[in-house]
Amino acid sequence: MAEAERPVTSKAEEKLFCQLIVTAAMGMGLLVHWCPDSRRCVGRRGFPDLVIAGPNGVIFREIKMPGGDTSADQDLWSWTIQESSNRWPPTCAIWRPADWDSGLIGKQLLQLLAGPSAMRPTQALDIVQSPKGLDKRPGAAS
Repeated sequence: MAEAERPVTSKAEEKLFCQLIVTAAMGMGLLVHWCPDSRRCVGRRGFPDLVIAGPNGVIFREIKMPGGDTSADQDLWSWTIQESSNRWPPTCAIWRPADWDSGLIGKQLLQLLAGPSAMRPTQALDIVQSPKGLDKRPGAAS
């Protein structure tokens, strides 16, 4: 897609979307790592935005707003993580706001919870659907 054709989305919208996901995952008792300002991170560029871990696995997720594309460095990280899945089973993928709306993000977060949990699935779904302080994601219709 040509630069002029891309929808204009701000870094602030992407940050709010990440905060929504982080709040939901932490509310479910999952471990979450997010570096909001990658300029302060050490290591190779392109590392996925979110790392979320639970008793049933680890996922790496790159957050993109509609029309956003991954960089070559992000593609390299994704490929390397996927290749390692033969020996260690994490997954690497992209999440977009439409994935929140469809319930995909909530479903994948729930899959990280394994066995008996202090949180019932319905409680977890309530958190994913409306995390405290973040009642709706940026750009959602009122």
